[in-house]
Amino acid sequence: MKKAIQQFPVAYFALIMSTGIISLAADGLHLQAVAEAFFYVNLMLYPLFVLLLVLRVVMAFQAVRAELTSHDQGATYLTLVPATCLLGNQFVQLRQQTGVGSALWMGAAVVWLILVYSFLLGVSVGEEKPPLEKGFNGSWLASTGSSYRSLSGAGR
Repeated sequence: MKKAIQQFPVAYFALIMSTGIISLAADGLHLQAVAEAFFYVNLMLYPLFVLLLVLRVVMAFQAVRAELTSHDQGATYLTLVPATCLLGNQFVQLRQQTGVGSALWMGAAVVWLILVYSFLLGVSVGEEKPPLEKGFNGSWLASTGSSYRSLSGAGR
């Protein structure tokens, strides 16, 4: 169990992002059963993934720090931001719970500030700089998407 926690891939938050998107789209299409089902999936997965991430930070802080400041894996930590925002949107749209939604959005903004500056500072001042074609990958798209979602209020 300890090894599984220490190796928990933070990119799993993309699962919450995708189920949130499907849930909200289903709600827009008046497919309430589908929207509710995916909302409940996120209600189970989000706290589980947050717990696993917190445990991983506590148990393997140096490994998390190394990943967060690496060109290769650092941007994947930003999947936490849109996942949190999408769950907030689900609370607002499916349950009309604006307080919970606002709390999740504000929490996402704080997490975004911490993660984006840790990541960008880490890759900027790091000793090792990979060549451009190896230094950027698809995970870097999370940095632009999470910035837009958390700071623009998209989806509200």
